[in-house]
Amino acid sequence: MEMLYFTLKFITSMIHDNLKELCLVLAGITLCLCLLINFGDSIFTIENVYSGITDEEAVTDFKNRVFFTFSDANELETVIKQLMEQAGIHAAYAEGYAGERIRCGSRIPLIRKHELLTGSIPDNLSQGQIITSHDLLTGGTEGWDLFTENDSGEPAAIADENLEEPETREFIAQGEKIQIAEKNFVNVAEIAGSEGHIVTIEDFVNLYRVSGSGGITLSYVYEKGFTEEQKQETEALIQSIRKPEKSYEADHSVGFSSFIETARENLLGLIIASLNALFLYAYLLKKRIPVYTILKLQGLTNGKLRGMLLLEFLFVYLAACLLSAVTYGIFAISMGRQMTFFEEVYLYSVVCIFVINLILFFLMTWKLVRRQPYELYQNGK
Repeated sequence: MEMLYFTLKFITSMIHDNLKELCLVLAGITLCLCLLINFGDSIFTIENVYSGITDEEAVTDFKNRVFFTFSDANELETVIKQLMEQAGIHAAYAEGYAGERIRCGSRIPLIRKHELLTGSIPDNLSQGQIITSHDLLTGGTEGWDLFTENDSGEPAAIADENLEEPETREFIAQGEKIQIAEKNFVNVAEIAGSEGHIVTIEDFVNLYRVSGSGGITLSYVYEKGFTEEQKQETEALIQSIRKPEKSYEADHSVGFSSFIETARENLLGLIIASLNALFLYAYLLKKRIPVYTILKLQGLTNGKLRGMLLLEFLFVYLAACLLSAVTYGIFAISMGRQMTFFEEVYLYSVVCIFVINLILFFLMTWKLVRRQPYELYQNGK
């Protein structure tokens, strides 16, 4: 307890005597943290460029989903209708393969502004209308794995490995007719991406009954405040209509391995930035060598001195962590950032920069702590 009190006085003295230098060290570490947080947040954020919706709606549509898989389209309309009668459920969607990938929902799926190629997106579709996917029309297969593999990385209930590629087709104008699975549709709009053509629930069921294969994935989007008890009640409701092959919630959290994988190209820059930030800290260490000399002459052991310096460094680093959170938060809000995965990105950034700084700290203090008092005094002159 006495040692802890002495260490606190040691840190307080350091702050009082070296406030200017300490502020520069804090600024350097904070800048490193903010740069890495900004990089991670930019990579993993949900780009909200949807028409006429808020950031909160975009995040809800992406994260607040429960999935079910079915082998066919039986009772699909009833399931979706019952889902939409439940309090707290915002929308229900289904996707599957019927000659080409198709999807439907109680609402039009969110479509980014830059994805709209022809026509305009209506509030609702009528039977016989379709929103076509440009990538699928031109033979694009990117994104098909999303059909045969669910969002949690698990295989779908039924995966057909012999799916035929769709016929290549040019741009489809608004009002032009197109045939999907031997059924004629009127094109309302054409969008980029390969998630699937969008049709009504009735047309989806009819198409799937004629030429469907590979199973159907149904999902519902729940609103903020939707409880686990409500999820269980909703699953029981679906079970009472027809039993799904499986149910799951996709894991949308950012894993540490994914973060490291995306950040490794910036590792060298972070090390250089951390070195620059710690140059001033090295100057602070050297400036206080006379203090270390006196403490050693008074009987302070190498281990205790190293512990005191480490606690001092941790104090500085924790202050930089808090400062970086506030600084980046203000920046993100002013720039309209969604900060969807801010907690994970912030935590991983703090850990990464801490590990780099900790290694550099031990390299800087290793010889300093081991030196004898007279040697310290000579080097401190």
